[in-house]
Amino acid sequence: MKVNILVDYKENGIDKNEVHIVWFAENETAAAAALLKSLECKGYDVQSMIAVDGDYTLAELHDMANYGVGFELNKCRLLYMSHECMEYIDRVKRDPEEARKLQKEIGRRKESRKGQQSGY
Repeated sequence: MKVNILVDYKENGIDKNEVHIVWFAENETAAAAALLKSLECKGYDVQSMIAVDGDYTLAELHDMANYGVGFELNKCRLLYMSHECMEYIDRVKRDPEEARKLQKEIGRRKESRKGQQSGY
């Protein structure tokens, strides 16, 4: 069994993400626990971990994590969320300006990907 995991984390206060394919995992929970421990040992402040069903390459998972390509909620499950991440999601729900900022960032990332694909 393999588990595809998208990880959002902070390193030295900077938001980052990584994608992982955990091979030979007994289940998603065990894979997430082992990965969380490994990342925390590196000093990462893990914010969230999401399992993604399907047979994807690391490049495809990267595009999913960074640009939303192929990201569909019906094939994803939340494995871990920090308290800080929960507070952020609550803030986005309550504050229209925070929601606009998030939408703007998503749009910026999508445009960035388009530029990369067309050779700019």
